[in-house]
Amino acid sequence: MIAVDTGSDRHACHRFPGTPTSIREARAWAIETAQAWGIDHAADDLALIVSELATNAIEHSLSGQTDGRFTVRLYLCPDRVRVVVRDGGPRGKRTPTRRTALPTAETGRGLALVEAFSLAWGALRFGTGVWAEVAR
Repeated sequence: MIAVDTGSDRHACHRFPGTPTSIREARAWAIETAQAWGIDHAADDLALIVSELATNAIEHSLSGQTDGRFTVRLYLCPDRVRVVVRDGGPRGKRTPTRRTALPTAETGRGLALVEAFSLAWGALRFGTGVWAEVAR
């Protein structure tokens, strides 16, 4: 069982090592947090979004480097849950951008999934990371 670290009953935060196994742990943590908040119906969408954003943090930012880390925050709002994944900063000058993957490509659909399963999403204006919102 993963402990839900909450500063209040409306906010949860957890920091993960920037390793591939942390993606599964972040997904499980998001599900446990949703269940603790009594919003089990939103757990699958939250888990998918956390999984995709954590994967991007590891694959495309300094979070995936040796000793890298990423942070997942969940905010419980009256009509939605906001997910924020902060990463270790860009490896280059890239910013999160939804792209269209070729039909035969094995990657490149993460942000398209985030867009499809969220009410809204975007890159953080201050700091580095991505946010998305899921209906409660």
